[in-house]
Amino acid sequence: MQLPLDSTIDVYLARIPSPSLTGRVLCEARHQEIEATRHPAAKAQKYYVWRLLETAIQTSLGVPIDQLHFEKQANGRWVVTNAPMPICFSLSHCEDAVAVALSHTPVGVDIEHSDRVLTPALADKVLTSNEREIYHSLANEARKDYLLRAWVGKESRYKCCGQGSFCPREIVLDPTKTIVQTALLDEYSIIIAVTAEQLKNVRLKTEW
Repeated sequence: MQLPLDSTIDVYLARIPSPSLTGRVLCEARHQEIEATRHPAAKAQKYYVWRLLETAIQTSLGVPIDQLHFEKQANGRWVVTNAPMPICFSLSHCEDAVAVALSHTPVGVDIEHSDRVLTPALADKVLTSNEREIYHSLANEARKDYLLRAWVGKESRYKCCGQGSFCPREIVLDPTKTIVQTALLDEYSIIIAVTAEQLKNVRLKTEW
């Protein structure tokens, strides 16, 4: 199967297994980065999101992962430098879940558990003035969902297009370029945001 060229983004979502046993990934630089990570949960997240990336590339593109060269840029973003076609990807994780977005053009993805509660004090740091007006017009429960979705959406937008510092309250989300939706992963509800300059649809895959 090949990635479509009709502005559809492939997004892979998976649980981190328990117990989470890490091993070797095919990119040596990434493997060294994972091995240098001391915190067990962070180490598992880095390992399983990369394993999911390997699966995504082989499944959606049919490109042997061992033929690709990955390089980490100064801004911390990993890129493929020798692909026979443009391969753009974005990685995200939250606690026990990982996500990969795959495209031929720049893309960003971010995920959070739907039950995560952001402190109301973050509203002034995350939301634009117009968004804050909407936020304050909502009931308490709706505010929690609105703020979390705005946060995830802006994270995905920054991953796709951001340069320099992440300033979420300066980011205005464009619904034609960012899709925020809820996905079920086993019994868990996950909020997932995907951003691309040309985005019509997200093709979600929840299997390894």
